[in-house]
Amino acid sequence: PVVPSNSPPPPPPPPPKRPPKVPSKSSPPPSLTSTITFLSTFMSSVQAFSKTHDHQTITEICTDFYSLIKDKLYPWDKKYLQNMPERREDSSIFVSMASYRDENCLPTLLGAYSNSAN
Repeated sequence: PVVPSNSPPPPPPPPPKRPPKVPSKSSPPPSLTSTITFLSTFMSSVQAFSKTHDHQTITEICTDFYSLIKDKLYPWDKKYLQNMPERREDSSIFVSMASYRDENCLPTLLGAYSNSAN
């Protein structure tokens, strides 16, 4: 049989930690032009990659594609993240929606505004 303990219950777990703040900017974020140029060059690399991997197994293709992303895209992304704007410290949220001739866009926006606190 289990004997009840007279000791108090354990304390609740601590609240989750906030994500670390982004380091202060060392340079301005990349311009739209430089971002488009980089991504266009990267997509050219992906096209060249696909032409050279048409007779490989799926495992070989995935492994090589991962290497391409790790070597080309990750360093750029890491540098970009170092230059993100500072996080806001209020209770606001950012909502991003992609829509093109979407009949649900207006009801979605109206719903978001009507359900917001402010």
